[in-house]
Amino acid sequence: MRTKTRASRTILSILAAIALISAGAAGLSAQARKSSKDTLVLANRDDVGTLAPYADTSTQGGRVRMQVYETLFTMENDGSYAPCLATEWDWDDDLHLTIKLRKGVKFHNGRDFKADDVVFTLQYAKKSRIGQRFAKFDVDNSRIIDDYTVQLAFAKADGLAMALLGSQSPIMDKETVEAKPDDLAATPIGTGPYKFVKWITGDSVTLVRNDLYWGRDKAIIKNLIFRNVAEITQRSIELQTGGVDFVFDLAATAVPNFQKDPGKYTVYIQPSTMINGIYMNMTNGRVFANEDLRKAVALAIKAQDIIKGAYDGNGNPPAGFVSRSAPGIDPAIAGKNFWPHDLEKAKEYFAKSGVAKGTKVNVIIDGNAFRIATCEIIKNELAQIGLDLNIQQYDFGTTIGIALNPSKDWDMFLLGSGEATAVGQTAWYNGSTGFVTYPLINAEFKALVEKELSTTDPKAQAVLCKQIQNEVNDHVVMIPVQEDRIIYAHGAKLQGVDAASVWQGMILRCKDLYFK
Repeated sequence: MRTKTRASRTILSILAAIALISAGAAGLSAQARKSSKDTLVLANRDDVGTLAPYADTSTQGGRVRMQVYETLFTMENDGSYAPCLATEWDWDDDLHLTIKLRKGVKFHNGRDFKADDVVFTLQYAKKSRIGQRFAKFDVDNSRIIDDYTVQLAFAKADGLAMALLGSQSPIMDKETVEAKPDDLAATPIGTGPYKFVKWITGDSVTLVRNDLYWGRDKAIIKNLIFRNVAEITQRSIELQTGGVDFVFDLAATAVPNFQKDPGKYTVYIQPSTMINGIYMNMTNGRVFANEDLRKAVALAIKAQDIIKGAYDGNGNPPAGFVSRSAPGIDPAIAGKNFWPHDLEKAKEYFAKSGVAKGTKVNVIIDGNAFRIATCEIIKNELAQIGLDLNIQQYDFGTTIGIALNPSKDWDMFLLGSGEATAVGQTAWYNGSTGFVTYPLINAEFKALVEKELSTTDPKAQAVLCKQIQNEVNDHVVMIPVQEDRIIYAHGAKLQGVDAASVWQGMILRCKDLYFK
């Protein structure tokens, strides 16, 4: 990415100022609104697991953490970025990003937010469970210029840097984490519009409005309660009976019931960047090192059967490993189905593979109901070409632990993956994610992925992403089975919910919501 001129830096400053003025104007009107209820109850699909940043990437935990923590800038649904804890940012060259920080921001404990919190957070992130995402961040050579200016350094050009800083890098309080690092999972402290009150494991998380919030407009609703309502039908019942005000992950079959009464309920169906798919262990000696067999499996599986039978009719047949709603995806890919169901061709490829009929393949899954149902469907479909699917179910942590180790006894692994951008999804294919094993047997493919991840020009990224997408599909590096849609609903009295307030269809920004 080219170094910005003085004029371009001035334009960035003006744009940031305009965004702040607009936010302030919106804030005045938001603050003028009153909420008829002081508590918003939301039904989450699962328990949050942990409230610590960088410990996992679960949607359920993210829905809570986004209210408590903030990033340097925010990534919008169209892939653009808006000021948040940073007011300006400027690429000095491909390896140095200078960021001006917002003054007057306080953490929930009253401490001032400063540049050392940014550097500390990124140091923490690099050592975390998801540290491989920050591998190109050269934190040791980053510089704190003053309390409100920091220059981030990178070991290599990083095409993921903006997406990471804008969506996956919540800033933590250095002093608090260093003093009590073990408390982070259960007592988060951020700068966000809501602060933590309590977490009843397996039941709910309660947040309260942050009255020290830096923005002109504080949150309108005082209390947020995220309830764990695991059963999909029960979530609908809870909304209908008034037990909750907002439901994530509504069943597609429940939509008509809520649409019958638009004066009482509002339902949204929004694209998601999530792709649910099948990953195969392609390391030498495993049965799926055989490309003809992978093609046979891809042709034998019918996405529509899985969408109907496992996902309750929700979702679309995918075009590939990147969702068509992900920023940065090539529009030419939209609508394509690279491996449409064709049982006769599947049988031909199976015969060509030389694999014996009755061969057993081990698929590992966690307790996710959608993935369990998917396995039952594909077990029957693969039996038609001669494969015997052996389903092995574990808890989520154990499943991931096995899948990240290609030397373990597994052949197939089911997982949903969705990143903020197309290039972010590409990062799954650079060889650092164990269950994507194709880079281990194809060095040229790995180099192509690394080239995209080291490209900061969005146009060049889109071209490379298309090449990678075609490689993934041509060689069946994974089998996408469902392009997800997020369905959510709420009582009609809840105001302020729109496509902009629901980030990528998954996480609700609650600050400006209110009850009429």
